[in-house]
Amino acid sequence: MKDMAGVQLNIPIFSSGQRKSAVAQRKLELLKMQNSREQALNGLQLEFKSANNDFSTSLEKYNNEKRNIELAERIYNKTLIKFKEGLASSMDITTAQNQLFGAQSNFFTAVYSLLVAKNKIDKLTNNQ
Repeated sequence: MKDMAGVQLNIPIFSSGQRKSAVAQRKLELLKMQNSREQALNGLQLEFKSANNDFSTSLEKYNNEKRNIELAERIYNKTLIKFKEGLASSMDITTAQNQLFGAQSNFFTAVYSLLVAKNKIDKLTNNQ
């Protein structure tokens, strides 16, 4: 009997096209993930800048309202002295007192806004 030796070679004709397509699809998915990551990072940076601007604005408003309270207190105290000396009416005292209460109310609103802005920055920087 004669021995026969044979070699069989299987070369898939269409697999290389499928492989290229799969590699291209994975590259596209990687680019999409990189773009999503970059967009998220840009969004966080923008949110942080906005929070810093809000904090700066709130701090400025707080300082202004603090000065307004001091001014309203001085006006009220001077009006009260004038009233005791007979130089101001009860209407003048009521007006000065209402201005003082308004300044105090505005101050408390400014304190609240400042705390909210600070809290937002703390959350963005994980300083809770």
